Amino acid sequence: MNPSDAETATAEQADQLYGNVGCDLRDDLGIYVTKNIGEYQKLIDIYAEETEENPVGFKISFTLTGLFFPFVWLIYRKMYLSGFLALALYMLNKLLELGLTLPLIIGLLTAFTGKTFYIRSAVKNIRDIKSSTPNSDEARVQIQKAGGTSFLGTVLGVIYIGSFFAIILIIGITLIFPQ
Repeated sequence: MNPSDAETATAEQADQLYGNVGCDLRDDLGIYVTKNIGEYQKLIDIYAEETEENPVGFKISFTLTGLFFPFVWLIYRKMYLSGFLALALYMLNKLLELGLTLPLIIGLLTAFTGKTFYIRSAVKNIRDIKSSTPNSDEARVQIQKAGGTSFLGTVLGVIYIGSFFAIILIIGITLIFPQ
């Protein structure tokens, strides 16, 4: 394989071409995930071994934050499309006054599939980056930028959770001290 083939190379072929044979997908996933990597280690170990010849399938995982604050968690983990879709569904639910069914479904889906969806997306993103980036150092920088957590998600989470507790506090005060 010559360097002109790098654009169509698989991640494994790109590693061989550029001398990254010793680089492990686990290391790249560690760079991608960054925060709370211990919570993702089991999934990292499972999906780092997945190949087209040896598919792993979908593994159930759990995130408590994803249960109670799904769109905040999704945006925090840089899954913007999914996060804003969940937020749009919440708003639609509120406008149509559908009750708690839709938010409960979104919360449960995020809670039980969010981490797995995140790691599977990370593997795909890493393989895309590695197959399109000729230099392993440059690829690592791009992996780090693509992964991690979002400042927007952090700010949104603080505002949303702060508002949630403020409303609970106001309700509590009005129940304790009725006018």
